[in-house]
Amino acid sequence: MKKTIVVCGGSKGIGAAVVGILLNKGFRVICVSRSLGEIEHLISCDDLTHITCDLSNPTSRKEALRLIKQDN
Repeated sequence: MKKTIVVCGGSKGIGAAVVGILLNKGFRVICVSRSLGEIEHLISCDDLTHITCDLSNPTSRKEALRLIKQDN
């Protein structure tokens, strides 16, 4: 069973690079961000789940946590 890692802000810059590295190392990755950004080309990967979330919004955070729990 693969380990799952949650990356917040993983759609751009350093976060997107981290998502790519983790996928290459064989992890399942849940990316939480406002958009797909630079990881759009990876979204077809079976080991990547993207959750759209504005972390500054409490309701959005609560929904993201629910989805993360549901995914595992």
